Formats: sequence, C-alpha cells, structure tokens
Amino acid sequence: MMKLFEVLTPDGRVIRHRHETLDEAKNAILKGYEITGEVLGASADGLGGLVDPIGPGTTSIMETLLESRGDVLLGWLAKRGIG
Repeated sequence: MMKLFEVLTPDGRVIRHRHETLDEAKNAILKGYEITGEVLGASADGLGGLVDPIGPGTTSIMETLLESRGDVLLGWLAKRGIG
C-alpha cells in the first residue's frame, strides 16, 4: 500500500510524494530535500489529510492524542474488558 509523505524542498515549498515505505521515500528524494511527515487520510489525489510529523524533536499524532485524551482510550478498553 502506497503511503503519502510530505517533503520540504530547499526553497521552502512543501510537496507530497507517494512511496511504499519511509525508507523508499528517503532513498528517492534529492539532496537538500527533507521528509517532514506522513499524510494520513488524504484523498486519492493527495489532497487534505492530517500530517503525522517525522523527524527529531517531533511528537506523533498518536502521542499527542494519548497525552491529551488517554482517559478516553482507557474507558473504551475498560468497557470491553481489556486491560
């Protein structure tokens, strides 16, 4: 399944590229370009979606959600006898 990645160009533009894996994307980009995130929930033509940051000093969407709403997850698990 192809994943959609956001790439920062040397001139500051952000473009999107599809690749099977993050490693494949890293090998495909040119010197000076940086993969800054994986796009989740974009349309088939690559529009919209949420960007999950990639790289040093970033916090993933999942970590942010769990920090702010972890109690909701624990309640959901408890209702189903999990945990």
